Amino acid sequence: MSRPDAPLAFVPQLKPRVWGGERLKARVADPPAEPVGESWELSDVDGSVSATPDGVPLRELLARHGDAIVGDGWDPARPGRFPLLVKLLETRQDLSVQVHPDDETAARCGLGPAGKTEAWYVLDAAPGARIWAGLEPGTDRGALERALARGEVARVLHAIEPRAGDAIPVPGGTVHALGAGLELVEIQQTSDVTFRLWDWGRVGLDGRPRELHVREALEVIRWDAPPPAPAPPRPVAQDGAARRRLIDGAPFVIDELAEFDEGGAPLDTGGRFRIVIPVAGRVLVVTSGGRLERTAPDLALVPAAAGRWRLHGSRDARVLLVQRPPA
Repeated sequence: MSRPDAPLAFVPQLKPRVWGGERLKARVADPPAEPVGESWELSDVDGSVSATPDGVPLRELLARHGDAIVGDGWDPARPGRFPLLVKLLETRQDLSVQVHPDDETAARCGLGPAGKTEAWYVLDAAPGARIWAGLEPGTDRGALERALARGEVARVLHAIEPRAGDAIPVPGGTVHALGAGLELVEIQQTSDVTFRLWDWGRVGLDGRPRELHVREALEVIRWDAPPPAPAPPRPVAQDGAARRRLIDGAPFVIDELAEFDEGGAPLDTGGRFRIVIPVAGRVLVVTSGGRLERTAPDLALVPAAAGRWRLHGSRDARVLLVQRPPA
């Protein structure tokens, strides 16, 4: 990192998954032979810390320039750790039915300093693809336990038929499962705590049934939470581009930018990092410390120290802009 205000790129990390496919293998020169379900594009999770193209780990960058990169966007529960994790997902099969703890439950149950709230941005959805998110109204612990015993979990899950461009918030404590035929961007808190409730009776890549965590999952479900739904976008004032807010609130804010003017969109970090994720077309990130071209879906991290910066987009560019919410 030549300057702490220069935009940063990172090398994708592919994760073989029994439910994955083949498309994400194009992200790297030497992909694994197994199906790939996830490409971790920006991560500070132990054992999967991202690195720049010249091999510098994100954690080393944070040790040297943490406040310049993150600014006041740190998660107080995880000081010194980058607070967000960005993935690309491809689903050829249904994922397991699972749940992650929210912040309060993670702290109460000793599951780590904070929970795992996430959001999905749908890049593509095959006809008939589904997402299960939340429980059907009236489903209590007893009803879910009976459904698990009968192998009829899908009957008590709230189903969504996603479309490309949908943004779906998934608060910690929400029972959920992605169906087959989806490509998504997933943005979440930096955590890998997952409890599987049900896995459709299949086996993993090793030929054995995957471990379930029913007792733990039942303890972290938010039984009173309404089922999530695609968030209605709302316009946000922005020079040089059309901007819409997709997800608003803790622990992250997600905007979509498109229809860029020739001069690009003037932006300001406001003392907090920004993550730029082009989901279509090409972008050019220009800060006082450097320039970085990105082609969908390659992301860029704009350090807090960049201050005023500019985002240029091709005619067909569509970009997710991710930030921590204001203090």
